[in-house]
Amino acid sequence: MQFKFQSIENGEIEIPIETGQVVFVIGSNGSGKSSLMQKLFAQNTDHAKKISSQRQNWFETDSLDLTPAAKTQIEQNMINHDRQDTARWKEYQPGQRASIAIFDLIESENTRARKITASVDSGDLKQAEMKAKTQAPLSILNGLLATANLGIEIQIKKDAKLVAVKNGGTPYSIAELSDGERNALLIGASILTADPGTLLIIDEPERHLHRSIISPLLLSLFETRQDCAFVISTHNVSLPMDSLRSSTVLVRSCVWNENSVSGWDVDLLEADECLTEEIKEAILGARRQILFIEGSADSLDRHIYTLLYPDLSVVPRGNCVNVERAVTGIRSSIDLHWVSSFGLIDRDNREQDEIQNLQDRGIFALDCYSVESLYYCNDIIKKVAERQQAVAEEVADADAAVNSIITEVAKHKDRLCGRLIEKKVRTFIARDLPTSDVLMENPIYYKRFDVGATIKEEQESFEKLIASSDTEGLVNRYPVRETGALKKVAEHLGFQSRVMYESAVRKLVVEDSDIKEMLRQKVKSLTDAIEG
Repeated sequence: MQFKFQSIENGEIEIPIETGQVVFVIGSNGSGKSSLMQKLFAQNTDHAKKISSQRQNWFETDSLDLTPAAKTQIEQNMINHDRQDTARWKEYQPGQRASIAIFDLIESENTRARKITASVDSGDLKQAEMKAKTQAPLSILNGLLATANLGIEIQIKKDAKLVAVKNGGTPYSIAELSDGERNALLIGASILTADPGTLLIIDEPERHLHRSIISPLLLSLFETRQDCAFVISTHNVSLPMDSLRSSTVLVRSCVWNENSVSGWDVDLLEADECLTEEIKEAILGARRQILFIEGSADSLDRHIYTLLYPDLSVVPRGNCVNVERAVTGIRSSIDLHWVSSFGLIDRDNREQDEIQNLQDRGIFALDCYSVESLYYCNDIIKKVAERQQAVAEEVADADAAVNSIITEVAKHKDRLCGRLIEKKVRTFIARDLPTSDVLMENPIYYKRFDVGATIKEEQESFEKLIASSDTEGLVNRYPVRETGALKKVAEHLGFQSRVMYESAVRKLVVEDSDIKEMLRQKVKSLTDAIEG
């Protein structure tokens, strides 16, 4: 896939686009984004699919009203039109494009059903069973709509009609969906039914959609269709910020030659670079909230906190020092008055006065060792077990899962206690580092830490937790991820791995508001500050 265009300052620029890659194009109104997207499509028409900013956002029908032959002809006409410069501001047959999205979604279900039937008819029941386990785009779409905090489910009814069901209510036509819901449906259907290897060009996906919806929706689509490439033009600078692995083309301006653009003034930010404050202010122009956390972009922390606080951008900063610096830097900057920043770090044996001091600066400490305490608390384990038994009909033994934590953690007493002692010693040293004046006045400087007594005390605490079968106490206090306990929990609940269990926990948070609120209350001080 190629992305070549003329730069005002530096001649021809070529940005390679590979399968699985995500590129955002951002810039102010009139900077030349749409013209750049039009040029990109013209260079890749054989394997590109375009979702225009001028797209029709309402449906003329909720059922199949196209024949395959008519659809093929319309699509060819669309490609011919979309190659032209006029496609930048005028869409060809907008109503038919929405109809094609519905056609593809329904046809994907029919195709899957035909494949299963063919295997059954041929007597290959094993193959039929395997094909039945493969999710169809409609099923995937409904999961993504739930992840994006949209309370609707799309279903196919009699006569191949698409209907929506909101929160388990009465089915109604998709034509009656809100503007934002229809937009999410059109984008999702178009992307999920695209052929592998397609370059998906999407102009202004955020139309009629709040950031808390479009951001998780796009991120989920990127993850689901890693066999495609994406180029997204947007005014919403938070979208490339949320998609940490994406590159960003910053369009500053363009030069017109009669009715077409002859060159663009752009900057390219690679995936590991940060967006400039200039672009943030120019496009956002308003206050927004950011939660800085420890860990990486792929960490459990980011996944769960994104769901618990969907209105915030959750940004991992590695360690607690970087979190503190990020929050302090933003809060102390007059120029960043439009950003509200918070930090969340591990407690790490901090004293209460230090925790209060940090909290006064917008940085909150967990009352546990790590984020695993949210995923593996007793209530969550039991809820996941109930869901497994009800939905997947798996043998899920919640009691055995909880008890396995005791059994596995007990095997690692010395190592787990040692890890806490190590943290205590490091914290003790870091909090009392001498200044140059102290060293000049004390040629022999030392501080005493009674390691033996601390080890004895910690081991006694450990043994009490084991004896009382206090699983939550163990998970909250020790790095249990360094043992086999979490894997055992997943196995007892019918999962093949921790990753699958943790994904089920996040799905539970999406679908059960009570669970979501329960976990938010486990970080109550942060939740109160955000809501305040």
